[in-house]
Amino acid sequence: MAVNPHSDGPGKWVVTWYINGGKGKRKYKVIAGTEAEARAYEASVRKQFPEVAAINPKIVTLANDFYNFYKTNRLQSTYEDCKKSFAHIIKHMGNNRFTDFTPVIIEQYKNKRIEEGVGKRTINKELVYLSSFMRYAVENKLCNPLPFKIKAFSKVKSPKPDVPSPEVMQTIINNIEKKYLPLTLLLYDAGLRRSEALTIQTEKVNLDTRLMMVKGKGEKERMVPITTERLFRELSKAKKKVKAGYLFLNPWTGRPYRDMRDVLKRACKKAGVILRVYPHLLRHSFGTHATIAGVGLKHLQDIMGHSTSQVTEMYTHLAAEKLKVESEKFACYIDKLNKPKRIRNKKKSESS
Repeated sequence: MAVNPHSDGPGKWVVTWYINGGKGKRKYKVIAGTEAEARAYEASVRKQFPEVAAINPKIVTLANDFYNFYKTNRLQSTYEDCKKSFAHIIKHMGNNRFTDFTPVIIEQYKNKRIEEGVGKRTINKELVYLSSFMRYAVENKLCNPLPFKIKAFSKVKSPKPDVPSPEVMQTIINNIEKKYLPLTLLLYDAGLRRSEALTIQTEKVNLDTRLMMVKGKGEKERMVPITTERLFRELSKAKKKVKAGYLFLNPWTGRPYRDMRDVLKRACKKAGVILRVYPHLLRHSFGTHATIAGVGLKHLQDIMGHSTSQVTEMYTHLAAEKLKVESEKFACYIDKLNKPKRIRNKKKSESS
């Protein structure tokens, strides 16, 4: 079954179902009212026709319902990422019915995406959304559970981030466009994830206690300190302008900004910094530089919202590498000072 907005506009919904599964006759009814009323009618149809629970439609017919589920129950950034990733599933497997899925079909999809030049980590993420889609369909009695588990690639090791020095980070920040400065500082000075920074709520920023309530992965909330004076100043300015809701909105869309990648690239270009820069690199930089500054592992784990200390320990290794690189500069300087001077032999003057 599926509930979709009617083409006439708001206030109307189309409830669609098939008798005797995907091979049966397609039926539908237009419901005037709210989405909740349309869902209630859908539930009544399920009771009237028990065989609808064994429905076997094409994947593409349920995509919009799945997107709406994510839009309602997940962060805006997660919803957008889901829609973008699942579009590739629709492209390659959208016409498949639930009963068509086999381990071979999944392997074929993985191979096709690799042929398209897509990395294994990206393909794994797409398969995670496919698994989520299957759970959604089963929970809503749109299909029976798959008789097998969708297998992604075995754990793909992430490349080690190339964390810039504090001086390079400061140069980038100095060249950030003014309206994006507070978001940049949330990424670097507070170590927030991209989605956490872009969707932070005005009510969640307490200037009196200098603490922010941040909603992270799995809808988990944590307290993050407002670490620097410059971040405090920028948040104070923003809170004077925005009294409720999202603290930072794109003036063109009226919604939170979607990304900061292009903003950071422009700042690097302006500053003459050659670096592959992306929002999460600023979070990595915060973790590394905080470790060098002496912030304890447990405190850093709490600030960054890591579920285990193993993730946070990465910054201990990155900090050690950075300190080694910096110490080599000192070693080169000392070696240069102590390098033996070459003594040139003076030519003996010819006797007259």
